[in-house]
Amino acid sequence: MKDNKNAVRPTGTDSAKVIKVIETKSSRGTGTDADLSRQVTQYWSLNGELLAEHDPCVDDIEIQADGGNAPHITADGIQADV
Repeated sequence: MKDNKNAVRPTGTDSAKVIKVIETKSSRGTGTDADLSRQVTQYWSLNGELLAEHDPCVDDIEIQADGGNAPHITADGIQADV
């Protein structure tokens, strides 16, 4: 058996801190079956960069057109940038 001195064993969260962000809530959708009315929550940096978005009708990570990551927030919490 090989000795893996550099192996990392998952132990949970390695770091957590409270940071200042801007939270916005806005209405989306036309109210049809194809485009349900809902409230979307977005989190922005103080510099105006979109950090994350929670749209109850979307549950995957969406990549912004400019190549930046804007992870959606799931019921489990904010997903990390990919």
